[in-house]
Amino acid sequence: MVKKTTFLWVLLLSLVIHICILWFFLSQYPLPQINTLPFSDTQAPVNLTWFSENLVPPKEPNIQPSLASKDITRFKKKDIVLPVLGLKKSPINDHKDLITQSLDMAKHLEAERVGTKRIINSINNQYAVIQQYENDFRGKVERIGSVNYPAPVNGNPLSGNVRVSVVIDSNGHIQELLVLRSSGVIALDQAAINIIRLCDPFPPFSETMKAITDEVRITRTFVFRQTDESVISH
Repeated sequence: MVKKTTFLWVLLLSLVIHICILWFFLSQYPLPQINTLPFSDTQAPVNLTWFSENLVPPKEPNIQPSLASKDITRFKKKDIVLPVLGLKKSPINDHKDLITQSLDMAKHLEAERVGTKRIINSINNQYAVIQQYENDFRGKVERIGSVNYPAPVNGNPLSGNVRVSVVIDSNGHIQELLVLRSSGVIALDQAAINIIRLCDPFPPFSETMKAITDEVRITRTFVFRQTDESVISH
């Protein structure tokens, strides 16, 4: 019992000594005070300046299009005129001769009519008599074409699309016949020309139509269908 009491007194004395030593040091060396700024929701944000390098993109070279490229652009915008055929029948040896002969004939016919004839185009035309005449033209060509469907060439049946333009005078006769877009097969192009020639003459113009124009140009795409060997147009 005496030993336990002595131990407690020694422990208490040790604590008192440590407290005294700690108080002495705190009185000699006070702890530094930290000043904090009050927080505010309305405090202005801090602007941060970042270094950035201004990169100047390289200038593209100013390349002028060559004359060849300009010609190609214009050529794409134009309608490609392929074979053009007149009224005179002549033996055709190859595709090149067909184009040359028909271009010359078309230029000659066009030169004769310029300034002397009134020609109206049936495309998007608002005259009812012109629209009816075009429908009659289409019906006759489709009927004659289905009866005279072109024969196979070297055992291969012919089919494809041919876009043609026909100028008809007031008496119903063909004055100009052009292939504006070829089917790619000269035999089929020639068959389309022959079918339209077989339709000549077309009905003469009515008095109402004569008061509007001297000639009418009809442009249509003829479709040769191999399945039923028929000809339609649109």
